[in-house]
Amino acid sequence: CFLDVRAPNAQVSAELTTQECFHVIDQLAELGAMNLTFSGGEPLLRSDFFEVMSYARRRHFTVRIFTNGTLVDDAAADRIHSLHPYAVEISLYGVDAATHEAITQIPHSFELTRRALRLLGKRNVRTVMKTPIMRDNVRQLHQLETLAAELGARFQASHVLTARNSGDRSPLRRRLTDDELLWVMRETLPP
Repeated sequence: CFLDVRAPNAQVSAELTTQECFHVIDQLAELGAMNLTFSGGEPLLRSDFFEVMSYARRRHFTVRIFTNGTLVDDAAADRIHSLHPYAVEISLYGVDAATHEAITQIPHSFELTRRALRLLGKRNVRTVMKTPIMRDNVRQLHQLETLAAELGARFQASHVLTARNSGDRSPLRRRLTDDELLWVMRETLPP
């Protein structure tokens, strides 16, 4: 998740071409793989995303998408639904725009992410609302779980945070303190 942000459809020199993606999918199929997860950064930034996903489905892969949801509008939701993914997992960082956008640093991302969950839910696409639990949102844990249910999504929380791919360790400043982690464990683990 901690990648440098690029504009939609930006050319990235080290990124696979569409044909190279097809070739990798073919190789995976030949090796007997059955599941394929499209992730990123943000997989929907690729102009050929639906073409590649469609190819994977034609090769009989069970497909899952990890996205921030900000690019899922009605048309994208229709296309995702038509390709029958196993699940679409969407990251939501807080129960309100202030918390979510303090983390994403993207204005209006809270509403866009919620919109994606609603649009996919209306189309009966299995969705998972994934939330990294961190200092910013730890006390919203139960509200986040309620919000996921209201949006028709399964809730998945994790306290694991990683450094950026570049090695920048700044995201680790959001890690839970020992006391916060203990609180989460007491709230979520069975006796």
